[in-house]
Amino acid sequence: MLTPNPRVARPVELAGRQVLVVGAGLSGVAAAWLAAIGGAQVALVDNRPYAQLSEEAKALTGMGVLVLGETESLGAAPSPDLAVVSPGVKPTAPIVEELRGRGVEVLGEIELAWQFCPAKVAAVTGTNGKGTTCRLMAAMIEAAGLPVALAGNIGRPLSACLFELTPEHAVVLEVSSFQLMTTRAFAPQVAAVLNLTPDHLDWHRDLEEYRWAKEQILARQWPGDLAVLVMDDPGAAAMEEAVAARLARVSVVQDAEVRWREGSIVVTLPGRKARKIGAAAIEEWGPYHKLDAMVAAAGAIEMGADEAAIEQALREYTNPEHLMSEVAVAGGVRYVDDSKATNVAAAVADLEHLTRQGPVVVISGGKDKGTDLTAWAEAMDRKAKAVVLIGETAGKLAGLMKRKAERVGGMVEAVRMATEMAEAGDMVAMVPAASSFDMFAGQAERGEKFAEAARGMESQ
Repeated sequence: MLTPNPRVARPVELAGRQVLVVGAGLSGVAAAWLAAIGGAQVALVDNRPYAQLSEEAKALTGMGVLVLGETESLGAAPSPDLAVVSPGVKPTAPIVEELRGRGVEVLGEIELAWQFCPAKVAAVTGTNGKGTTCRLMAAMIEAAGLPVALAGNIGRPLSACLFELTPEHAVVLEVSSFQLMTTRAFAPQVAAVLNLTPDHLDWHRDLEEYRWAKEQILARQWPGDLAVLVMDDPGAAAMEEAVAARLARVSVVQDAEVRWREGSIVVTLPGRKARKIGAAAIEEWGPYHKLDAMVAAAGAIEMGADEAAIEQALREYTNPEHLMSEVAVAGGVRYVDDSKATNVAAAVADLEHLTRQGPVVVISGGKDKGTDLTAWAEAMDRKAKAVVLIGETAGKLAGLMKRKAERVGGMVEAVRMATEMAEAGDMVAMVPAASSFDMFAGQAERGEKFAEAARGMESQ
């Protein structure tokens, strides 16, 4: 039985409605399942052939869901009165424009699940650092002995978690601009914006639409909620005028409600006493990653975590796969997979951190997302010992760089060439500054292929 979220004035009705879910990825499958549980007649459509859909998608037929492949318009699908669009489906996709043209109500999976979520939600967005911040915040809350779920753009879709949640739970929710585009009543108790730099301009119409999407995380918060903004990032700081909730500013360089002071994080949330958190474990982190930890601490305190739990989580934190992860050592050369650095800002920050450890030979490049790569080319000119380029952006980066960069056709060749350029004590780091879909199925596969090639160097 679905219980409406008491924070939603007019929750969506599902029983007896014709619901069309567009996109049969993880979020779409979870949304279709939730709508079916709620008593809707559900059709799940995808532009891929039916044979290529996941077994989880196909299994929904056992719940009475109509699952269709190769569907790019409404002609092949039942006429709906409610549509749920997966975050990977562009707003300009023909089927979405057709839905809106017919006046069909269109929601995203996050919005649908939010309307039936019994738990408190701390939502985090930003161009970079969302995953790190969410993992840290969830670990801090868990260390305090409180029930917590990690969901959204990281972990499981919120729809898939609902029946495990209680009002005592905290949900740490990573939300992307794609997901925020289709919110309507979404109003998390904690909303954090880490940064805003140009990204996904192959998906959004322009930077202004991207900024507007990110701002939706703040748009409907209640006055007693908490908004957390990183003031060291101009894009996030500019959203201060959109805040209607209690505001916690975060900075490593200026006085703020959440600030860095001599190896500690000092958190003074509006209406609460000051908390001092020992942060020696992250003293050597770069400023971007310190800010992630500071935002996580603010959100965790608002959700009920204490100082000891936060300090424990900081001590125990390790990077996940594909985020500055050492995957091999051969001939005294360390190989680091940073496949998660899919945009310029992330790549620049990570290269700054990596070069503090010694000389770095960079492997970079990937799918062109229409962003300005100048800052990344300049960073590689200044910081990298040598550069090897792959993928769609290789030519553009080569033209922007002042130094000569080698261009190769694949990952194995790139790792071999980078190894030849490196010496014992150096690092070979794959820092793409681009998405992976020109050559790989995703950033995980790209990282795995890099690791595989790097381990091949160990046997030579």
